[in-house]
Amino acid sequence: MNPPGGVWQDNAGDNSTSVPVNSTISFFGLDVPGNSTITHLAGITVMGDSYYGVYLTFLVCNTISFIASLSIILLLISGLPMRRRLFVGVLMVIMWIVITSMALTYAISVIFLTPRGRDWSYWVIWVGILAWMGLMTLLFVLHIIRLIVKASHACIKAVTHRRRRIMV
Repeated sequence: MNPPGGVWQDNAGDNSTSVPVNSTISFFGLDVPGNSTITHLAGITVMGDSYYGVYLTFLVCNTISFIASLSIILLLISGLPMRRRLFVGVLMVIMWIVITSMALTYAISVIFLTPRGRDWSYWVIWVGILAWMGLMTLLFVLHIIRLIVKASHACIKAVTHRRRRIMV
C-alpha cells in the first residue's frame, strides 16, 4: 500500500522534539534513543504525519471500499441464487458503497497531491463530488419511491383479497 504522499524515507528531526540525554521514548512502537531530535520515522506515512484528519478520512474510505468489495466477491461466489430480488438489491447497495468510497478516496488523494495554489483542481474535484452525491441521492430517492409504490400495491392487493374472501 502506498498512501498519497508516500512514506518518510528517513528519520529526520528538528529542535522542537529534543529528548534529554540517556532516555528513550516510544514513538509509534519504536524505541527512539535519547539525545534525539526525531520528528518522523522512516516508513511512516507523510500524509498521516502531516495531516492526520485527512489521512484518517482517506483510510476510512479506503477500508470501507476494500471490505465492501470483498463482501461482493464473497456473495457472488457463495452460490446464493441470483434470481432473488433481495440478493440483487443487497449487491446493488454494497456496490454503491464501494463506488462512493472509491470516489471519495480518489478525491482525497488528488486534493492532497495537487500543489498548493492550483485552485482549479479543487474546484473540479468538488464539482465531481457534488455531481456524484446528486446522482446517488437521485438513485436513492427513486428506489425509495419504487419501494413505497410496491409496498402500497401489495397492501391494496392484500386488503381487496381479504374483502373478497369475507364477501363469499
